[in-house]
Amino acid sequence: MNGETIQYRIVTSSQENVQIYQDDRKIFAGQAIGEPGDAVLWAENGQLADDINVVVNGEYQQQDLLPTCQWLYNIAVGGRMETRGNLWFLLPMGLLALVLFLDIKFPLLFWNLSHGLAVQGGEPSEWYCTMQKVSRDLMEVGIPLLALISFWQH
Repeated sequence: MNGETIQYRIVTSSQENVQIYQDDRKIFAGQAIGEPGDAVLWAENGQLADDINVVVNGEYQQQDLLPTCQWLYNIAVGGRMETRGNLWFLLPMGLLALVLFLDIKFPLLFWNLSHGLAVQGGEPSEWYCTMQKVSRDLMEVGIPLLALISFWQH
């Protein structure tokens, strides 16, 4: 954060003996209560490992942005990995990107595929050219929109 690198190290022999170091400085010593991945850390003095911060009007303090001891422990020991996104959204995004690429690279390709055998020496109408530009714009918006939507899927 702000160009500063912070290293964390977690040392544990059991859930009753957990130590967390930040840049070789011990920031927590105590026990983890609960299942790994969802444990609550209790310090040796019998209090919670981390303070509870209340954010008002979205104004975070710099210390609020640093990882908490409980989060560090649960990520390191819990074995739970959270993934965001859905790979199946790549298929329609890829198809739209392919159609957009072909439409830009070969503007008359879809005209020829649709009307090439039915019309001799014909040119696309103004309506067709306009709709082609509109569809390009929609695809340029649709591909990133599908990418954003895919990240909301678990």
